[in-house]
Amino acid sequence: MKTIRGITKKEVIGGIAVALLFLLGSYGSERFSDVLQKTIGEGGFWGMLFYVFSISTIALIPLATTLPFVPVAVVVWGKAVASILTLIAWLMSSSVAFIVARRFGRKIIARWVPMEHILNFHHLVPKGNLLMAVFLFGLFGAPTDLLSYVVGLFTKLEYRQFISMFVLGLVPFVIFLTYTATLSFVYQTYITGCMVFVWLFFYAKLKTNGGK
Repeated sequence: MKTIRGITKKEVIGGIAVALLFLLGSYGSERFSDVLQKTIGEGGFWGMLFYVFSISTIALIPLATTLPFVPVAVVVWGKAVASILTLIAWLMSSSVAFIVARRFGRKIIARWVPMEHILNFHHLVPKGNLLMAVFLFGLFGAPTDLLSYVVGLFTKLEYRQFISMFVLGLVPFVIFLTYTATLSFVYQTYITGCMVFVWLFFYAKLKTNGGK
């Protein structure tokens, strides 16, 4: 069933679910902050390495989201370190997805990710100014794996161009997430609600334009 501007109820529910998972992660990390500090925080460098590896791996799992883990990093290491670690993790997952897609093509990717998801996302990517599109997808927190697969499979954009523009977009988004995780739960709820609205508006514009 269609809703406003062609967005289905399933897509709306998906956006709300991601926001709720972020709030759940934030609530849980605050409530169990002592436990997290003693387990992950006291691990020092190894705890950070575990976080980066875990986030980069989860980001490559189809339909999985890493947003609920960002508040955990904020509680354990603070905003600045959490931003850097999260950015590194997403950079790693994007790099892996892009390189695998570019070197091995559809046959290998299809064994891991349903091609239907990649093709649907491909139709959303504007073809006119690809570099600006990559930047905007990063700015709005698009799924790192799907975007990387699409750019690697269907475009001639070089890795350095892709990753540079994607990181430029991701930096403000990561800072926004880590800052939001430090606010009171009431403010977090309000901000994530606004974030879902922005996501859906951006998504609706892309569907309306049909990748033009």
